[in-house]
Amino acid sequence: MEVQELDYQNIMERIKWIREDQKLSLRKFADTLGVSKSVTDNIIYQRVEKVNDLYINLICDKFNVNREWLLDGEGEPYRLKEPTSWIEEIAEDLDPISKELLTKINRLEDQDLTLVNHIVNRFLDDEKKK
Repeated sequence: MEVQELDYQNIMERIKWIREDQKLSLRKFADTLGVSKSVTDNIIYQRVEKVNDLYINLICDKFNVNREWLLDGEGEPYRLKEPTSWIEEIAEDLDPISKELLTKINRLEDQDLTLVNHIVNRFLDDEKKK
């Protein structure tokens, strides 16, 4: 079976498009991926001959990018998101502890939610008295 050679110049153009579509600065784009800005600069400005597979995977994971589109331009740029609850969407932007707590609360049964609500109200009432 013949393996098709990747067109890295077009891949780098699509990476640039993703960054612009996400309205991110080069710094924020690199930070989101957890790489240095110089790595991103070199790819966006095509100062390298090819793009590391790890970098491609990071882009696909962090920005929900369709891997086939990124590699060969086929299909839609973004994968369809799995349906999430509104709680999970809100939790996405929270600090790790708040996110974990909110996600766990979302899985509770109604009777347990009532108990948690009671405990939180009692805690807040005690705080007011201090």
